[in-house]
Formats: sequence, structure tokens, C-alpha cells
Amino acid sequence: MKYNIDIDSTIGWPYSARYIKSLMAKYHGKPCAVRINSLGGSVPDALDIRQQFLDHGDVTVYIFGMTASAATVIAMGAKKVCMSRQALMLIHPSSTFVFEWAQMNKEDLARLIADLQRDKDTLEKVDEVLCDLYAKRAGKTADEIRKVLVDAKWLTAEQCKELGLIDEILEEGSAPAVTGEVRNFFAASGYPVPELVDSSVLIERGKAVLENVPDSVPAADGASASEESSAEETNATTSNTPITMKKLAFALICSLLAVDDLEEKDGVVALTSEQLQQVEDRLKALSDSEKGLKAQVETLQSEVENLKKGDGAESPDVSGDGGKSADAYAGAKEMFNLVKDLI
Repeated sequence: MKYNIDIDSTIGWPYSARYIKSLMAKYHGKPCAVRINSLGGSVPDALDIRQQFLDHGDVTVYIFGMTASAATVIAMGAKKVCMSRQALMLIHPSSTFVFEWAQMNKEDLARLIADLQRDKDTLEKVDEVLCDLYAKRAGKTADEIRKVLVDAKWLTAEQCKELGLIDEILEEGSAPAVTGEVRNFFAASGYPVPELVDSSVLIERGKAVLENVPDSVPAADGASASEESSAEETNATTSNTPITMKKLAFALICSLLAVDDLEEKDGVVALTSEQLQQVEDRLKALSDSEKGLKAQVETLQSEVENLKKGDGAESPDVSGDGGKSADAYAGAKEMFNLVKDLI
């Protein structure tokens, strides 16, 4: 779909009220489609942009990714709000920066307290305005919306639809990724970090479109690739179907995937293609380790045989590690073969 305006950064800069006004002027008297994927920014700019959308009268907003704070405010001015099923939305109380680094006497402290109280009063008024505009959009009372605002939790498309903040859920889009860098940004900005891993709903969204299963990963029932393909055609399944494990060893698999647990349903555990790739990578590492240790053991054994052929007293253990290399090799091989048998 073609969007007339794409807001994908901070509200206020670069997407100021004046800049959006210049863009909106091109669509006077025409429908305007606005795509939003922004973590927010300036509330004054957001309130102005929201009013611009209201004044225009025919703006449709499409929400993708992780849209939060002031970015949700501008969406409330649209005639229609659509949200990707793979997107998240965050509404939360307003905030302001506070910088103080000084040694103060009681008069200084009194002035600081007075300034902070004024800021607090201002934020309370801003929150009242936000609750009111969200409530009008949702057809709810300000008190009902205030509870959601104070909770400050990321909302799924279904939750937003149930609240009345959006009008339609779109099937297009992709699940947002919360990397370490993004998590750090959320923390620094005062935003709650969405717990994608712990939410079964969002996990299923993340699994919505699985990649093709790697050819090097055998079918769960030991069938060949052609047999598996034939079975898939017969059962009208696709390569996006999760592979099931008939032999379960939760502790081992969880260790390989670096997770605490795996969801089980009807005695079956489903792995995504990403998880399968992680297991395969770990198996390859174990295989490489096995080869390396085997080579070391063979070298040491060869050295021992050469020493035995020479003159002198009985040779001591020349492995240098009391045979630990051989033990490690055996352990790595056992682990490698065990994991291969599990999938």
C-alpha cells in the first residue's frame, strides 16, 4: 500500500507540527493515509498534529512496529485507525526531564520543591487532557482510560481494538524485535520493555510466518526429505509447520536454546525455524569440538606409542592432563549423539 505520509521517527524532531502541516497541505480535500511507527516525543507537537488530522477530516492512520507515547496521540485525530496484528501500542502518563546537581541550603531546597510541584501540577493537567482524548476516541470514561494510562503496558492490536483505540486490525506487518539495543533505549527513555518471550500471545505472533526448515535437520519421525515432502502434501501442511519432537529431553534442549522452559501441547513441543537453527548451530559446535578433541587424542596416542618404542624407563602419562582430553572427547561425542537423537 502507498502511504502519503510516513512517520517513523521522533515527534517534534524531525516530525514537528509545522513539518506535518506542510505535508498535509498537499492533501487538502483528499484522503490522506498516514503510516506511524514511532516511539513518540513532544506532547505539544503531538496535540497540534492530532488537531491537524481532525481538521482535515479524512485521515486514515496505519500503526506498525512499536508505536508509543506522543505517536499514539496523533493517531487519535484520524478518521480511522488501523493497526497491524504484529504491532504494539503504549500509552502512558506524561513526564518531564529533571536535572539537579548541587549543594543546597534550605532556601534553595524550598525553591526546588516549588519548581517540582509546578511541574507536577502541569503533568497532572497534561494527563487529564490525554485521558480525555483517548476516552473520546474509545467511547469510554476518562477514569477507565486513566487506569490503562497508569498501567503503562504495551498493548496488542486485540487489546487496542477491545479498548476502542483502533478501528481495524491488519494482518500485514511483522512482529517487532526487542534486541538488547532496543531494550536499553526503552530503559533510558523510561518506557517499559515488552516481555515478548513471556507472552504466549506474542510468541504465537512471532511464529506466524516460520522460515523454511533447514534441509540438514531430519524429520521428527526419521522420514527422508522426499517422504516428509510427500506427507506434507498429503496432509496439506506447509514448510511453516513446526517440527514436533517425539523424544523430549527438556533440560538438554532448553540448555541448547538458553531458555527456562518450552511450551508443551498435547505431548508435543513445537520449535520455530530460528530455534531449530540455534540447535543445529550448537550441534555443529559440538561436532567441531568432537573432531578437535579426537585429533588431540590421536596425536597424544601417537606420541605415547613413539615413546614406548624408545629406550628408557617406563614413560609416565604424557597427555599432560591425566587423560582429561580423552574423557572430554568421549563426553562431547556422547552429548553430540544424544542431541542428534532428540530431533
